[in-house]
Amino acid sequence: MTSSNSQGTRVFFEAENPSAEVFPLATGTVGIFSCVGPDKATPNEDAAAIIPYGPNGAVLVVADGLGGSPAGEQASRIAVEVLVAVVEEAARESLLLRDAIIDAIEEANREIQEAASGSGTTLAIVEIQGD
Repeated sequence: MTSSNSQGTRVFFEAENPSAEVFPLATGTVGIFSCVGPDKATPNEDAAAIIPYGPNGAVLVVADGLGGSPAGEQASRIAVEVLVAVVEEAARESLLLRDAIIDAIEEANREIQEAASGSGTTLAIVEIQGD
């Protein structure tokens, strides 16, 4: 599933993007590609987001559910949803982006642990500011 909101954030959950989708940012472009491996029968556990931040910034997020663990796609979704919410709130309040990202990682970790499903995800985050 791919969706976007009024702030221009784009999110991708269990997406099948067999060819890259390209999106403009204030300082360039970003492409996203995600698909299930050819021999995998379970859903795509990846989640990603492109979150604009101010006039010349953005946050790129990729979460990859841990294969073999239960509900990896759930952990990935939680991680990305929390990152989006916290970064968008930081943008509205003009907070430091680095602090918002760290707070979001900690909050996502708490929510995943509270889900108590035994799931996990890896998380990669890129902060872009200016050129």
